[in-house]
Amino acid sequence: MARYDGPGNYNDVAHAIAVDAEYVYVTGRSYGSGTSYDYATIKYVAVGVEEELKSEVRGPKLEVYPNPACSAVRVRYSLVRSGRVSLSVYDVCGKLVRALVNKSQLAGTYILEWDGKDSTGNEVPSGIYFSRMEEDGLKMTSKFTLLK
Repeated sequence: MARYDGPGNYNDVAHAIAVDAEYVYVTGRSYGSGTSYDYATIKYVAVGVEEELKSEVRGPKLEVYPNPACSAVRVRYSLVRSGRVSLSVYDVCGKLVRALVNKSQLAGTYILEWDGKDSTGNEVPSGIYFSRMEEDGLKMTSKFTLLK
């Protein structure tokens, strides 16, 4: 761009911003060469900037793997504090397929395996399913695909 006069100037406009691991790219226009707009993409490099350490988000976690799965999935969940936990699998229509956990548990990380069967012991068909965890008033959902 020919120039940038600051945010109060309507002559300079950023149209797109992209970020990768090393650079920030800004594409835009500037009315700076006299009679027409100049269009350009500028690559910025951060120099002398300290990065903040990203602290891990503290809270319950829910992960279903592998995704997609062939017959069974593992459900990994973490609790920050002890309390009542509800963990269930639902189909794409929102129908309860099977309750996996419904009890009080201590804080920590747990891994369980769902065998791809409903609450009556029948195998469920291939499709999209949701694992839903409720803990201490928080609700988390993880989508996964079951292939048979």
